[in-house]
Amino acid sequence: MLTITKILDGTPSHVKHSRQKGQSLLEMALVTPLLFIMVIGIVEIGWFANNYLTLLEVTRIGARTGTVLVDALSPLAWDDAASLHREVLLHMGVVEYEGIPNGDPVPDPAPARDNRYDLGEWARDCDDNRYTGFYKFIACSMEDSLEPLTIKRDQYQVTERDGTVVNEDYVDDIIISTFSLQAVNNDNPATWAGDPVIYSRTFNFELDPDSAGDFPAGPSVIVVGRYPTNANECNMWDAGGIPIMHNDRDPFDFYNYGTQDRTRAIDGVVRDIELEPADNGPEYQRGFVWTGQYQPQEEADDGSTLICWGSNFTIEEVEDLMNTNNFIPDGSADYEERRQYLPSQGMVLVEMVWNHSLLINFPFFDTFVRMFGDTQRVSISVWAAFPAPTVEPNIVFDLN
Repeated sequence: MLTITKILDGTPSHVKHSRQKGQSLLEMALVTPLLFIMVIGIVEIGWFANNYLTLLEVTRIGARTGTVLVDALSPLAWDDAASLHREVLLHMGVVEYEGIPNGDPVPDPAPARDNRYDLGEWARDCDDNRYTGFYKFIACSMEDSLEPLTIKRDQYQVTERDGTVVNEDYVDDIIISTFSLQAVNNDNPATWAGDPVIYSRTFNFELDPDSAGDFPAGPSVIVVGRYPTNANECNMWDAGGIPIMHNDRDPFDFYNYGTQDRTRAIDGVVRDIELEPADNGPEYQRGFVWTGQYQPQEEADDGSTLICWGSNFTIEEVEDLMNTNNFIPDGSADYEERRQYLPSQGMVLVEMVWNHSLLINFPFFDTFVRMFGDTQRVSISVWAAFPAPTVEPNIVFDLN
């Protein structure tokens, strides 16, 4: 035993100097905390990666589910009265109970309640069968697939560096949008008179003063609709406490900007040119939101901040994604030829935002990591998109 102690507690035997008592123990005392931090760090990285992959797969499940929902479960059959979340309705000043200001005590029996509050609650409760539909079906299938993780609600406590404990709102949410994506050819129609397919989708937006969007020349895909129709954009901004409206393009308004007319004469026949009338009023919700806890953070050039619940994706960002060059070099003849025959299509976009917390939450490790960043306000954002045939547009600009 004495020999073992000398070996562990001294210098190697081939060193001819006198042994230094305690050298190895001192080294272990210095190295052990570092090894401990490394082991915990590996565990936490694995925990984060596992949660990320789980959430990513859940969004794919939701988007795949939306692909096959038809008829009564189609997004076109959705009741728009169920679209807006309670928090959004309250922010808009929609009176919940007739004759009673929001926030005041409600008598018993309660007076008539605005139907949007009822439908909104039923559409966000998987155990309530009084209303179902496209967005609820997807969100409930995602919650079922999320186990053992859960959607966290309300608030959690955060300890600041000075020891102050504050309450923070969870950001866990599911956001679902569907898009009608029209393939267009921004060019002179006369150039394509010999090709009926391309000719029918060709329109010269650059020469038309009624054009509502800044569309690229040549073949591309543009958003001509986003559902739910009453929760498809955020156009209100906070400028120092004063709400102001930005006149952005409504998803359904790509022709004759700012006007809600839906038709245009083509070869003497009046045909639908826009899928739905545009809504030019204030809007605070982008996509169907499940918990109403997540608000995207955006700042305009004038310093105003977005007032919005829901999706991180604007219609411009969706158009950019759909028009990505992929593996076809931009400007090549092959690129132009392939993009000319891109089909119009529908798409369901599912997003998830989820508060991530440490698995072990060991005090020493948390203190060490917080020297480099926050460990308590960490969120994971994932998304998935799949085809949605029920909202595929078929807009014809002209016919031979």
